[in-house]
Amino acid sequence: MYVVTDKRNAWMRVEWSTLAKDGSQLTESFRMKVELVPLEEFEEFLTIFAGQHDGGKGPLDFIARVASDWDEIVDEDKKPFPFTPENLGIVIRGPGFLTGWQLSYIRAWQGQPQEREKNSESSPPDGPAGEGSRAARRARPSRQKPSPRKPASKRRPRS
Repeated sequence: MYVVTDKRNAWMRVEWSTLAKDGSQLTESFRMKVELVPLEEFEEFLTIFAGQHDGGKGPLDFIARVASDWDEIVDEDKKPFPFTPENLGIVIRGPGFLTGWQLSYIRAWQGQPQEREKNSESSPPDGPAGEGSRAARRARPSRQKPSPRKPASKRRPRS
């Protein structure tokens, strides 16, 4: 049953890439509770993030307006990092965060949750290359040993 409401709030997974201290790529993520705005505001959000909005508001303002809580985020001592406007400002300004947040919000607004666990041997990647897909099984070379070939001297000549 669909319930009509003025405000629709949802938890979304925010995920983005950044660099670790040693220069290797690092994927960061946590859950954030956001308001999924009506269509007109969503279109405005897209123009804000594209840099085409001339209303004086920027991406940080939009995030601050729609975000209301978070989970799975801790400080350096591994203690919960409380959701406050000041702490939100700290997180928002981190390298790579804005792009990851934008993509995460678009997926959430379109009803495409991103709650998938990281790939592992038991969790194949998405798409036709995934170990579990029929297309991958057809495309993957057989794992059987190849039959031994006869030496060239014992092969029949081609006609």
